[in-house]
Amino acid sequence: LMPPAPSLGLDMSPPKEGMPSATASPPMIEAEPFDSSAFTSEVVREEYDVLRRDHRQLIKMGEAYGDFDPLGKLAFLDQVEKIEERWDIFFGRLGLLGQLSPEYRQQSSDFLDSMGLTGQQFRKLLRRAHDLMRKDAEAERK
Repeated sequence: LMPPAPSLGLDMSPPKEGMPSATASPPMIEAEPFDSSAFTSEVVREEYDVLRRDHRQLIKMGEAYGDFDPLGKLAFLDQVEKIEERWDIFFGRLGLLGQLSPEYRQQSSDFLDSMGLTGQQFRKLLRRAHDLMRKDAEAERK
């Protein structure tokens, strides 16, 4: 089997010197996202633990994504959107309270910079990938 031909207009030339490359290892994000003051409330700590657990379970479930039927794929993508929204709310709330770690912010920024992306561009790329996955699942239903 041969891999499919690249899309028309896709530049397959190697990246120019100094340009970010998907093949280069991006810097790791090792900092904790929140400072310790964020978890003085049992309610916040519990919400964080539940969110992390649900996210891990969704990632584990996604390992079998290729085996899902079309409706299962759509349901999975719905769950991905819900977990992203929950993270956005959690990060937003702790950000407003000044409890996001400066080291985490810097490492996240460095990570995205290494790929030539801003946070907004990353979100747009992720949204596009999910939209394509949804479109493919819809096409399988027909």
